[in-house]
Amino acid sequence: MSNTTTAASISGGTAAFSVLGAASLCHFLNDMMQALLPAVYPILQGNFALSFVQVGFLTFVYQLTRSQAVPSVTGSAASRSSGPRSSASCPSR
Repeated sequence: MSNTTTAASISGGTAAFSVLGAASLCHFLNDMMQALLPAVYPILQGNFALSFVQVGFLTFVYQLTRSQAVPSVTGSAASRSSGPRSSASCPSR
């Protein structure tokens, strides 16, 4: 019985690290995209002859899209699992 319990806890721990790794990778990519846009402002202004207002609007649209996409992805993931841990990402449930 202890071998089964140990094997189950090891596979559960491996799955937890896989999920943690995937979430960390997604968070890293999100932060890199957020840092990349301001770095290419001068290139965008030069190549496409954009004004500061147009670059600001581009940033606004990016942030608006990002602020809507992150909760919807998190909410859909929380809706799929009905466990108590999903309440942290979806407290209205």
